[in-house]
Amino acid sequence: MLRKPATRNMASHALRRMQEDNIVTRMGVGEYGIEDETFVEWIRERPALLSEG
Repeated sequence: MLRKPATRNMASHALRRMQEDNIVTRMGVGEYGIEDETFVEWIRERPALLSEG
């Protein structure tokens, strides 16, 4: 995926883009929720993607 560690700035920009595309909603300071439950299920079914490094 990334060839170098992600910076705080990179994460902030990614979260902002996902908010603009209505993928995530900001619930509070540092707390986000995924808007589409089907998307949540799709992510949970792919543990190999989460463990790649």
